[in-house]
Amino acid sequence: MNTGVDSFSDPASVGALFPFAGSEVVLVVISILLWLLWQIRQTKVENQEYERALAIYRKVGTARALGKDGTEWLPDEAELTAAAEADQLAGETEKPPRTGD
Repeated sequence: MNTGVDSFSDPASVGALFPFAGSEVVLVVISILLWLLWQIRQTKVENQEYERALAIYRKVGTARALGKDGTEWLPDEAELTAAAEADQLAGETEKPPRTGD
C-alpha cells in the first residue's frame, strides 16, 4: 500500500492523506439528521412506556404499584382481570384503598 507521497519538501502540494476528504460537512449533516431521528423515536418510545405505567398505576393504585421500597409484588394483567371479574361476580363494586403494611 502506497500513499503516493515520496517527500514532504513541498507540503502545499500534498493533499489529504485520509479517505473521503472534503466530505466532512456532509457527514456532519447526516450525523445530525440521524441524531434528530433517534431523538424523536426515543421520545415516542418513552411516552408509550409512560402511558403504560400510568395505566398500571390507575388500575392498581400508585402505592401498590410502587410498593414499599419498590419491592412489592405486582400481579400481571391476567391476574388483575381475573380479580376484577371475581369482584364483580361477588357483588363488590369497589374495594377500599389498601393501606401500607
